[in-house]
Amino acid sequence: MKRNTLFILVVSLVLLTGCQLREDAASLYKEENPLEAEISVPDDLVKGGSAAITVTLTQNGQPVKDPDFIHMNWTRPDGTSVGMRSMRNLKDGSYRSEQSLEFDGLYFLKVHASNEGSTITPTRQVVVGQLTPEDIQYLQEQAPADIKNHEGHH
Repeated sequence: MKRNTLFILVVSLVLLTGCQLREDAASLYKEENPLEAEISVPDDLVKGGSAAITVTLTQNGQPVKDPDFIHMNWTRPDGTSVGMRSMRNLKDGSYRSEQSLEFDGLYFLKVHASNEGSTITPTRQVVVGQLTPEDIQYLQEQAPADIKNHEGHH
């Protein structure tokens, strides 16, 4: 009986030592270096006017001066694409492009950027001039349920 207990104890210790964490376990995982974008849009966009958009890219807190790619795309809530635009490198981690917007209303500005294996596509809602009734309806339908169904709970 003592022999079986000793055998079980030895086997248990061998199994437990095999389950120890490796000291270099953290280095076995891929380390992410996320790309970040700050999108600057003028506040006073008007129908027919030109929208000058500036995007500043950083990675690990440093400006990205030569990304794999960066461009922007404007779309409307109905899915209509205004077009893809390349962005001009301002040499300090900032990129600029201009777009003429023909209609009042809601647009989505999506930036596509990639650098060193990190790809991002941040999207920003932009209002040009006044919202159309269709845009207002779209925004109401997209509102979170707790905002739409605010019943005055206390």
